Amino acid sequence: MYLGLALNAFGDLYKSALKAFRGKTALVTGGPFYFLRHPNYTGEQLLWTANFISGIAATAALGTRHAWISAAGWLAFSLFGLSGIMFVLMQATGGLEAKQKEAYGADPVYQQWVARSWKGFALVRKA
Repeated sequence: MYLGLALNAFGDLYKSALKAFRGKTALVTGGPFYFLRHPNYTGEQLLWTANFISGIAATAALGTRHAWISAAGWLAFSLFGLSGIMFVLMQATGGLEAKQKEAYGADPVYQQWVARSWKGFALVRKA
């Protein structure tokens, strides 16, 4: 969970600092962006997934049938929330992928970055 939070925060901080130095249209391909094209979205996806898994683990640690029955509603709502936030983040990732391709698609640096980095979990937008 904390890894996701740290990745999210460091990705945002790194991108903000670099864009403040190089300009708003600068392509950020270093730091956490070297391997992950969208570390802030990936970090948030990790955070929310780990949070849900923690709820399951806490319920399992109680080790009783009554604990599972008592927690079933909360776990169901948590799964619903996780699904919703994942859908939103995956759409945002897909949208940003499309915007970056349009802005930097002809740039060889962008093409190399796309070839070596992972875009994360995304919903592909149709043109």
